[in-house]
Amino acid sequence: MRRHILTIFLIGCCGLSARADDDIYKLGADSMRQEGVPKGRVIEKVWNSEVFPGTTRRYWIYVPTQYDESKAAALMVFQDGHAYVGEEGQFRVPVVLDNLIHRQEIPPMIVALSRPVARLEEYAADERHAAHVVEELL
Repeated sequence: MRRHILTIFLIGCCGLSARADDDIYKLGADSMRQEGVPKGRVIEKVWNSEVFPGTTRRYWIYVPTQYDESKAAALMVFQDGHAYVGEEGQFRVPVVLDNLIHRQEIPPMIVALSRPVARLEEYAADERHAAHVVEELL
């Protein structure tokens, strides 16, 4: 289980790139829709940031089918979420999560995927970024 979480974490942090037709890295079975695996919901939202005034933000929330509102759930946050949210993209995070959660290799978790407006400025040592994540995104 830790191996899968670490893999997802490293992909999210390092911005590794893979395509389905890549000659070097071939997407594995976890990156493909599997028969009988329930599909989680991806909800897209937009809001106007108060932490970064004058900016409109997009983010997505992934909610697995197995999520039970009466129980606490794990949380994962992806920066540059627009690169990870697609089912046909390089990373296919919702598909991978659906497969791993279905096999009980990771617990059901809520995932927030945020898209920056000015990536290099926001991710730099700027206290507003932490406030943005904690106060606005979560």
